[in-house]
Amino acid sequence: MPGIARTVSLTEKGRQIFVSLLRSHRALIQGAFQGVSLEEVNTLTWCSKKIGKRAEGLAERKGRSQLG
Repeated sequence: MPGIARTVSLTEKGRQIFVSLLRSHRALIQGAFQGVSLEEVNTLTWCSKKIGKRAEGLAERKGRSQLG
């Protein structure tokens, strides 16, 4: 639900697992973007934001139309 935040705590073992997963994820992402220019990354970011905003608008309109 939007607007609800929860605070959680990890055990030491959980923190170690999380850090390990984060490092692996970072390496995968860096590999995926290898050879992609900064300009291309910026274009991808801009397009993703534009598509996301459009999708939010469509979802909001669909939600309103189903209410009434």
